Amino acid sequence: MSLGRLLYKNSTFDNATISINNGFLRVTLTNQPIYIVNSSFEGWVINPDHLKVGDYMFDPMNHMLITIYSIKIVEKKIEVYDVITSLFNNFIDHGVLLDMKISNPTV
Repeated sequence: MSLGRLLYKNSTFDNATISINNGFLRVTLTNQPIYIVNSSFEGWVINPDHLKVGDYMFDPMNHMLITIYSIKIVEKKIEVYDVITSLFNNFIDHGVLLDMKISNPTV
């Protein structure tokens, strides 16, 4: 599976992030699409603060789902990255399918 090559990476600082599965994945609270599956939905969740324990994140490299068993908001200033790739602007972080941040989200 090819997701293209990295074209652009920008870093900024955020005052809080969401730690998923005890730090396995840390993302911003909003504007960071994650591909998930749950009992009633499959697709992109734009704001990770809408995730719930029991949802599944998609691991495209191994064609499997990763169960979300813990979600914690971490209030600490941390450097975060915006990524743009040459194809669909999807990328994989710690085995999880993510998409580039949305500038003006509606969901």
